[in-house]
Amino acid sequence: MSSEPLTRKLKAMNPRIITALPDVSLFGGLILILLINRFIPLLVVGGLGVWFIGALLVLFSLVAGFSVLFSLRRRGTTTSAGEMPEKLVTGGAFRFSRNPYYLASASLLLGVALLAGSLLGLLVPALYVFTINRVVVPFEEQLLEQVFGGEFEEYRSSVNRWL
Repeated sequence: MSSEPLTRKLKAMNPRIITALPDVSLFGGLILILLINRFIPLLVVGGLGVWFIGALLVLFSLVAGFSVLFSLRRRGTTTSAGEMPEKLVTGGAFRFSRNPYYLASASLLLGVALLAGSLLGLLVPALYVFTINRVVVPFEEQLLEQVFGGEFEEYRSSVNRWL
């Protein structure tokens, strides 16, 4: 698949949509999991082990997510998708993942789905990752490539997108 049609689509996108999509997807996903759990309790899983894993994921994702946001703020760059970055951050959690905030958000959705005991709710984190991976990350990476050029290319070649 050629990247040129994707590049044209990304250039045509409204940056405001890109900026809002990660947060809207996260909070919409949390609400969707709770609605599925409440109104479609067909596939339910439970037990102390499932609850414990869910609780650990929620705790991990909150700590990791806030840590990433504080790290970006401390370095004086944007925390919003679609906005022009001032600095390329490659330290901290960015040494292991190019998208640690999105990874933390997906982990939060997974943890909440497990805490709710909703097998159907497990589709929500997958949908979140699909959306972020196909829409937001390509836009952000294109922006980073334009702003930082070879420095970003070097970083991209040495750190995986997710893990």
